[in-house]
Amino acid sequence: MSTQVTTTGVKALSSFINSDAIKSKFSSVLGENANGFIASLLSVVNSNGQLATADQNSIYTSALLAASLKLPINPNLGFAYLIAYNTKQADGSYKNMCQFQLG
Repeated sequence: MSTQVTTTGVKALSSFINSDAIKSKFSSVLGENANGFIASLLSVVNSNGQLATADQNSIYTSALLAASLKLPINPNLGFAYLIAYNTKQADGSYKNMCQFQLG
């Protein structure tokens, strides 16, 4: 019996971000503010359809960059944004990837 790993979507991202290794990375960068940042990250992804379908590793690295700069990713605040782009892959296909953008 094989299991298929989902790499996009809010539910998959929530499972990925709430894994011990990822949470500990955010905790080492943000300290006691890690849980609030993770909640904010999931809220931002949940409210943006393009981010919800983006690659979860690209969301993680973009969010970690914002966290390391101590910038909130709430788009209403305007300090940092997570933006989804269709990025051309080596095989010619396109993949929805997240990129960090400074506000």
